[in-house]
This record gives sequence, C-alpha cells and structure tokens, in this order.
Amino acid sequence: MVETKKTNLTDKAVLLVLKLGKFGNSKRVKDAGAIEVRPTSEGQQADKDLIRVTKQLLDAPEIDAIGKFDAEIRGYVYGVSMPCDELPGFSFVANEMIEQVDAELTDMKAKRAVLVALAKDAYPKRVEETQARLGIVADATDYPGAEEFAEDYTMSYRFVSLAVPDALKGDLRDREAMKAADAVVSAEDAMRERMRSNFYDIVSHMEDRLNGTRENGKIKIFRDSMLENAVQFMQGFAFRNLANDDELAALVAEAQDILDGLTAEDLRTVEEVRANVLAGFQQIKAQLEEMGAKA
Repeated sequence: MVETKKTNLTDKAVLLVLKLGKFGNSKRVKDAGAIEVRPTSEGQQADKDLIRVTKQLLDAPEIDAIGKFDAEIRGYVYGVSMPCDELPGFSFVANEMIEQVDAELTDMKAKRAVLVALAKDAYPKRVEETQARLGIVADATDYPGAEEFAEDYTMSYRFVSLAVPDALKGDLRDREAMKAADAVVSAEDAMRERMRSNFYDIVSHMEDRLNGTRENGKIKIFRDSMLENAVQFMQGFAFRNLANDDELAALVAEAQDILDGLTAEDLRTVEEVRANVLAGFQQIKAQLEEMGAKA
C-alpha cells in the first residue's frame, strides 16, 4: 500500500474567501389577516395569529440570470479549491493556482456586473409588474430605489495566507504556530476524507449505470454529464490534492487511463467498451472501499 505523505498547507496553499451579496427577494406579509383562510369541511377556523406568510417581491428573469451565474461562480471555486471545514466559507487554493483563480474571478466579477446592470435597468418595470400581481399584499415600502437594489449585488474575494504573522513574537508566536499546525493536520485529514468520498461517489455512480439493465431490458441511461463530471474531477485532482494522498492519486490515474479517449456515446453503444470500463471501475470501487472511502 502506498504511504500517504503529509504536507504543510502553509507552504502549498492559501485560503480563498468569496462573498456574493444579493437582493433579498422575499418578505413577510405584514397583514396576514388580509389573506383568506378557508375553514375545514367541519367549519373549523384557523387562528391567523399563528400564520406567517411570505411573499416574493420580484418575479424577474434578470434576477434569475444573476442567481444562475452565481451558481456558476460557486461551481468554479468548488472545482479549483478544497473547502476548509475549520473555517466555513473559506477554501484552500494551491499556490500555483492563485493567479489563474484571480484572473477567472476578476472576469466573472465583470460579467456579473453586466447582469446586475441589466437587472437595475429592468427593476422599475419588474416592481410595477410584481406589485400588480401581489394585489392586496403589495407594499411599495418593500422596494428600495434602483440604485440601492443594485448595490445589494456585491461580489468580493480575497486570498489569505495560512502563515503565522511575523508580528507575533516569543511564546505567543509559538502558541499560534502550534494552533496553526493542529488546524493544518485537521484540514488535511478532512480534505483526504472529502476527496476519497467524492471520488467514491463518482466511481460508484458510474459503476451502477454501466452495470445491468432496466426492467424493460434496455441498458441504463448514461448521460453525457456523468462522464463529464468524472473527467472534470480527475482533471482537477492534481491541484486539489493538497493532502498529497498518493493512494487516491494512483486510483484517479487508473480511472483516467480507463476512460482515456472514450465518449459517453462509446459507453452507450459499444458493448465491449462498456464491459471493459465496468470491470475497471468495479476494481477501483473495491479498492476505495478497502481504503474506507465508502460513506
């Protein structure tokens, strides 16, 4: 069995914190009594004092577009970093990835600003449309001006060093260095467990879809996105493997060799290819289970 080498995250990575602000698009209805609540068939009435009702303030495709792009931003960050369980909202980024991540997030920030500007331009019209639909529960005071609405859509990110500050001296520096070392070990263990679990899920899902048939005798549905997700994980593994998990790295490389040059269509239509990939992924799954990767 390959030994898993320990690494020092303070030398290999920094922390990234990303914040995405948005307009709060729901609010409690102030006068729930204005809403009709029908009695039961036995005539029992509901106590309206116990009812809390919320309303959607804006129905706007421009807001939906920002939300969809925010999901894309978070997906990008997830793909190039490793979450830090010790610090929710922070993730580890390998040093060699910092410039690339910075450039990509800068570009995304500019694209998001364009979407926010479009939402700001459409805002007065969307307010008018949605208020008309809300009827008796519409309240003009729920809506800020267009400028304030747009200002809610903030985006910021920064990189934070893991090193103990040079300003700390003597015993205080030693204590903080020990705390940092403990946090690094804990973070490495969590990353190793997360990566193994994530890869196990990918392998297990592919093995399931490749194995057997549906009730009607046809092969199970194998979508392009499943292969794409597997390939994306494996391509990004090297710079996300901050815990230097050599055991897992060997299995990821093995899976890459198995899938090299194949398409989802190959797996759907070429029985021999399907069988070979299935056998290989069954072996990888078994090894992952021996490593304790199974959830």
